[in-house]
Amino acid sequence: MKGLVSVCDSLFLWIYIFHLFIVNFLF
Repeated sequence: MKGLVSVCDSLFLWIYIFHLFIVNFLF
């Protein structure tokens, strides 16, 4: 359970960083 939570947190973090990168690239 703890490992799954860490994976979900890391995935959310990657999506958040990727979103910021796309926003900065487009605008």
